[in-house]
Amino acid sequence: MPWVFPFLLSWFLCIVLSDRSRLKETLPFGLLSMFTELAVDITAIDLGFYYVNFSVIDIFGVSLFFMIGPAFNMGILYVQSIPENGKWMMINIFVWALLFMAQEFLWVAKGAIVYVNWTYIYSMLVDILAFALFTAVYLKKKIR
Repeated sequence: MPWVFPFLLSWFLCIVLSDRSRLKETLPFGLLSMFTELAVDITAIDLGFYYVNFSVIDIFGVSLFFMIGPAFNMGILYVQSIPENGKWMMINIFVWALLFMAQEFLWVAKGAIVYVNWTYIYSMLVDILAFALFTAVYLKKKIR
């Protein structure tokens, strides 16, 4: 059940930490985060890079509790944390990628994710790219 506790914790943190007045603006980024995670995981699983155990409810090899919990809520919280300053944006991307990596490290340690042809470095690069993408999409939307 390593996916249920993070699901509950992510919802608790999102409820407590999110700016509810910005949910209309940031909710789409929760969905973008969830679908980005799903696409990356489905691709990686199909290519044999890693696999997921203990899913409880499995969607194409991915835990539903992860999709609608941490992946969704981190998207909302991340976008709400994007700073105005470019230097701080880069630091923010790196910090959030590290937070995501810490989560993944725990799941690997518990056997919920099993690396086959994958490393933490690959995950960190994917996480940085994903958060950079979310930042770019958010800024483009904000400028309009």
